[in-house]
Amino acid sequence: MKTHNPSANTTKIQTQCAPTAIERQRQSTTRATTSTQNAKGTKATRSIASSAQRSTSYQKSSVRSNKHLPDRTTPSLHDHYHPDHSHTHQPKTVNTNLITDAIADVIAKSDPHPVLQRAICDRLSATFGYRDLDTDEFSSAVDDLIGESADGPYLTLARIRKTAYEDNYRINSSAGKKLALLQFRGKKPAMHFARLDFNPAQRTKSEIEDIRQILKMLFGNSYRRLLSKGRITRIDPSVDICGQSIHDLIAYTVKPQENLNWMRCFAKDGTESWKVGSHYLGAERSGRRIVVYDKALQLFEVKGIRPTQAIMRIEVRYCPDKCGQSARVSDVLNASNPLSAIQLTYLPSAKPVEPSLEFILLGVKAWGLNAALSKVENKAMRSSLRRIMAKHSPTWWNAERIWRQVLRHVRSLRLFSRDCFPSLDIAPASDK
Repeated sequence: MKTHNPSANTTKIQTQCAPTAIERQRQSTTRATTSTQNAKGTKATRSIASSAQRSTSYQKSSVRSNKHLPDRTTPSLHDHYHPDHSHTHQPKTVNTNLITDAIADVIAKSDPHPVLQRAICDRLSATFGYRDLDTDEFSSAVDDLIGESADGPYLTLARIRKTAYEDNYRINSSAGKKLALLQFRGKKPAMHFARLDFNPAQRTKSEIEDIRQILKMLFGNSYRRLLSKGRITRIDPSVDICGQSIHDLIAYTVKPQENLNWMRCFAKDGTESWKVGSHYLGAERSGRRIVVYDKALQLFEVKGIRPTQAIMRIEVRYCPDKCGQSARVSDVLNASNPLSAIQLTYLPSAKPVEPSLEFILLGVKAWGLNAALSKVENKAMRSSLRRIMAKHSPTWWNAERIWRQVLRHVRSLRLFSRDCFPSLDIAPASDK
């Protein structure tokens, strides 16, 4: 029977852990070779990713991450790779919101009579007040409102990497929900003293009241007058079209600049392909950027809401000062309609389309109607294409009515005086 000798094991371990000079040289050579191979592999991986970015169609089984849902216990049969990423990219979490054939059919099907939801303001940003508001009493009021409170809304510090204001706070409800961003003391002398930024569409009436209560405690009863004399730096009108698939409707303007987002599409055989998911008309930093995307797919993938019908969203990210227009509140709320440039054509994807027509329609999206047709030499064909686009324009699209609904939403917030909305008083009664 063998006996255990600890000292012998210790000696053996020490012998193994002490490499000779020759072994150290071999290890150094191996590390250098491995480093060179990794560098080549990284370069090849980047080349593959670049090729995938240039591809307009990419098929691969996939699963995306939804961190709002608990991870499932069994591993997925598919791995998710985005065209913008390398093939060697490994997902960290698993998506439990798998698109089934039934859900894919619901999202892709257009109703003959789509329904427009009431238009909303999806984001509102306004600056107001001057340096005379920067007093000791104001600073004391801000300090009093910082910290959690069960009695009403309160302020917390907001951590923002890049900001044009010295002091940044979040307005929170008594339940701890973040409601809005409130900033003070602009870094440039010409800037207004305060800035308010939030999404009115995601706030209830009681939460809007909490925002007004904070403003009243800081600026007194004159907060509405201060806002009315301020500037609207951004306002996003938005409307959902229920029963309308994004693939059956062409949105275009006169001179757009197109940018594309990828979206997953599922065939009946279980395969998946990548297609354009969002259509942008206008540059990213322009003052008027139109965005068209599949709202039903977004709600399912982000919030886990099972779609019952196709939903298409059209919104405009409108910054008046970047468009060379006046940003004064009264001017913005009575200026030209930022939605008026949008033109729509309904061409169901189920109908057979001539390859030449499909190619021209892609050009209409990218360059605008006039620019795309200017590339067609045949005058008779240009005339025919213009008639097709006009004939299939949906009758339910009314940009003026939608803009007035957005203005009514902003007026219902009771942040600005009613004098800022004179155009609503002459609006047709049928649009209310």
